[in-house]
Amino acid sequence: MVAHGLLPDQSNIDQASVLGEPFQLVAEERTLAFYLNEEFLTLGERLLLAAGLRAERSSANGATTLLRVPEGVRVVCFPNLLGEARR
Repeated sequence: MVAHGLLPDQSNIDQASVLGEPFQLVAEERTLAFYLNEEFLTLGERLLLAAGLRAERSSANGATTLLRVPEGVRVVCFPNLLGEARR
């Protein structure tokens, strides 16, 4: 890409005479997102359960509805599995 007549601090190639067909499109993008997360620690702090949900709508994709992504995590701790830790 070759551009002529571009000022040194200008980063938009549309402000110069460009040879070829490249162009730079500056578009406004809007994103709306929600994130919910809940954690539950039980069984003497040996079991952690977590659930979450992320909902997002972005104008970049042309989305008109919310994209929903669920998540779930289960962590089980086994204390002293490899023996007692020394201090």
